Amino acid sequence: MATVLIVDDRAINREYLSSLLKYLNHTCIEAKNGLEALDIIQQQRPELIVSDILMPYMDGYEFVRQLKRLDDFKTIPIIFYTATYRKEEADLLAKDLGVQYVLSKPSDPQTMIDTILLALGIKKEQTLLTAELSQPQHDLKANLYQAPHQLIEIGGKLHHSLAQIKKIKHLLQSSLTAELSKEKIALIELADNLSNDILAYRKINNDLFLLIELTLEMIAEKDAVKLLQLFCHGTRKAVDAEFALACIVDENRKIRHLVTSGSKDFGFNENTVSLNTFADAIMKQGSAFTLNNIETYLIPWHQEKPSNMLCSPIFTNNQIYGFSYFINKKEYSTFNEEEIRMLDTLSSEVSIFYENIELYNLIQQQAAKLQIEGSKLKHAKEELHKSEMMFRQFAENIKDVFWRTSSNMDKVIYISPGYETIWGKTTESIYQDPCSWKDAIVEEDKLKVMTFMNKVIEREEGGSLEYRIKNADGIIRNIYNKTICLKDEEGQLQHIIGIASDITEYLQNQKEITLENELTQILEKNSPLTQIIPHILQLICKIFDWDIGEMWLVDEQQNVLQNMGIWHKKRKAFSHFDEVSLNMTLTINEDLPGTIWKCQEPRWFGNYSSHSAFKRGAILQQLGLHDAAGLPLMYQGKMLGVMHFFAKKISPFSPNFTRILILLGARISEYIHQKVTHEQLLQLLRRGTYRVIF
Repeated sequence: MATVLIVDDRAINREYLSSLLKYLNHTCIEAKNGLEALDIIQQQRPELIVSDILMPYMDGYEFVRQLKRLDDFKTIPIIFYTATYRKEEADLLAKDLGVQYVLSKPSDPQTMIDTILLALGIKKEQTLLTAELSQPQHDLKANLYQAPHQLIEIGGKLHHSLAQIKKIKHLLQSSLTAELSKEKIALIELADNLSNDILAYRKINNDLFLLIELTLEMIAEKDAVKLLQLFCHGTRKAVDAEFALACIVDENRKIRHLVTSGSKDFGFNENTVSLNTFADAIMKQGSAFTLNNIETYLIPWHQEKPSNMLCSPIFTNNQIYGFSYFINKKEYSTFNEEEIRMLDTLSSEVSIFYENIELYNLIQQQAAKLQIEGSKLKHAKEELHKSEMMFRQFAENIKDVFWRTSSNMDKVIYISPGYETIWGKTTESIYQDPCSWKDAIVEEDKLKVMTFMNKVIEREEGGSLEYRIKNADGIIRNIYNKTICLKDEEGQLQHIIGIASDITEYLQNQKEITLENELTQILEKNSPLTQIIPHILQLICKIFDWDIGEMWLVDEQQNVLQNMGIWHKKRKAFSHFDEVSLNMTLTINEDLPGTIWKCQEPRWFGNYSSHSAFKRGAILQQLGLHDAAGLPLMYQGKMLGVMHFFAKKISPFSPNFTRILILLGARISEYIHQKVTHEQLLQLLRRGTYRVIF
């Protein structure tokens, strides 16, 4: 027998056709859509194709169109099998594609068999379906989607019963004699009545099948206009009307959607449709109803007068959406009760489906908005992440310390690596102990810093502050801290951020400039060296906040350092120091000046006053001057002397400060050399031992 390809997106329809074909001993292969069917025929060539038209991915029309382009398959006979209310469109599509056979859903089994045999070129024989074919599928659940299959089974049973009755009637008629018995005549009449009843039941069965098929298609539709077209066209076919109109109105009583169906339009003009008294009357009704002898003034958008109408509102229990009407029953004078009930059912369904579509569209709009917002949020997050990465790159590559804490500063949220450079401590240490940064603040500045921070927290206002720290290397650092308070939209303090900059070198450079300018003014004075020295010492002590300055010059004859001058503020308090120092000479490597003479480089010495090797340690201890510093005075590699200073606290020298002292020493050394050379020259001239010949 033949191989038949069944193409339908609904399994129940494929199962029905497969049952028929297997009954006829044909082999069946199945596909869910046109795309799948094209793949199958490449592997197994069928002798016949039975295809639905409306299918996802690739519909029946496109499937057949592509099939006709393939030389090996274009001669395969094809049957279009589609819904009854789409029969007209199916006929047009079939004609366009050269498809000879079109069947409507549902078709009775015998019609299906006859058409299949005709398409295969098999001689038609009297074929009666056996009871086995029409046995119900007990494993199917009785729900809406399985109802078409059950109706097909019922149709098979009715077809079988009708065939059996016709057979009985034929046997009775063939056995009648000239004298008909009353019993046989009664049996023949009974057979006729049963046959008519079965035909009526078959019509009801077909109507129910159509109703369910239409309902299933409307359920699947997500477009309001297409839903209305399905309802309008399908219902017109079901009630056998010549023309149909369905209309949806909005909350402002404006026509939102309007569709029509039918080849005869009774002079319909869409542009004149309005919500007049006729439309209002339909929408105010609670159910479907019929009208006869309609006057044209009621429906001015029709030029021709209809003979009868079937009307219904489109509404749910809570909302009226519009109205529909169907004009002129084709074969009968009026619409019957069954058709009124069918329209009631379909109107109720389309109202619910339309409401669902509106909700679906609203959800889609909200989903689209959420998607847009989500996209914006994603973009914002990406930009924020990018900004954070750029900020981290910035923060982690600058020397300053960027920090961020909680609103009460009890938790460090972020601190940049500059903290390790300036404070000399790990960033991990401050995460573990948020207050550990305060330990480095010099004792004199702690109260000032704590007062400032408490003010920031209490007043929720930022500000700036300068203070000093002593880092892990013991070097005093000058810190400039700028603090900012971050608040939310409601004005609540969320975080405190700030930038702490090491301004030590900046201040030193500023002092260097000031020192250079003022030193130039001093050295430009035409005064003896002994008068200039105190001014030089005073300037250096003022700039660097030191208490005592002294200058020692080398006596080359005795090879010792002699004190050439002392400067300090407190003359009476430091008189004993002056007396001891001015009468003192130092050899190389003796005391701190002698040490500097030997090493020929700037030196710092903490706790000088407590060191027993230094002669004046006890005096300085009494004066409270504990630290000392000095720098050599050298000219062209020759040691001229040493400048020596005392203070309560002198920070160890940083590389930049050492550079400043070296430059300072070189400048003063050059001046001393010039001054000494000049004074020596004047002494020679006065003695008459030096002559200049021009």
